[in-house]
Amino acid sequence: MMQPFAIIIRDSWVCVASKCGLRVYDTTITTQSLLYRYDWKVSGSGDAKVPPTKPTGGECSDSDTEIPNNGHTDSVTNPTPVDHQFGIDDFAVSNSNEMVAIATSNKCVHVWLTSSWRLLCEHRESKRCTALAFTARPPERLLVGDRQGNVYLRAGLLSNQGRVLEDPPLLGHFSIVTAMVVSPNDEVVVTADRDEKVRVSRFPNSYNVRNYCLGHKQFVSHLAVISNVHASGSDLLTSGQA
Repeated sequence: MMQPFAIIIRDSWVCVASKCGLRVYDTTITTQSLLYRYDWKVSGSGDAKVPPTKPTGGECSDSDTEIPNNGHTDSVTNPTPVDHQFGIDDFAVSNSNEMVAIATSNKCVHVWLTSSWRLLCEHRESKRCTALAFTARPPERLLVGDRQGNVYLRAGLLSNQGRVLEDPPLLGHFSIVTAMVVSPNDEVVVTADRDEKVRVSRFPNSYNVRNYCLGHKQFVSHLAVISNVHASGSDLLTSGQA
């Protein structure tokens, strides 16, 4: 389940999340330029810490990294060792490209605002997170699936920082949630589990199961919805294993 790194590519930036931390690079210039750097850190008790963040501009936690006045970093040398290394369990980008969420193996979900690469919030879950997805329509909300098979709707991205949230599960599986995606119209949420099942549920009334997509011979690790495939304007659901 755990991935060593994740790469998110957009028009003006590339985000790389690895076991050491998060790096964001500017793609609008020819030379490699580091926009933002964040290293995973833990305290003595093992709880994740949220470092101080600036309201605007790229930021870097290394004292020996030079940042020009345009907010870009041309090179990074002799990085400061991180306190801990975490695996990347899953990541998601909001439909508006304004937020990036990453789930790490220490049961935390980190959410960044891409306009300034400010750490928006950090959710400490009770179980290890295995799947993330944003709703499509504003206000964008985050869905989190965990190893116990539950999916939670985290409506308050700006609140409850660093605390275990007590929201009731939106839906549940009998095994680990391995993938999740929300339809472009926010009408259904599609979830997959370790038992090779794909469940299509109404959203947000997920107790209403619309369909099950069966027949997989291995567990599904990736789901995607392709919009307006047919002339009727219907969407196409794809599933597979990486």
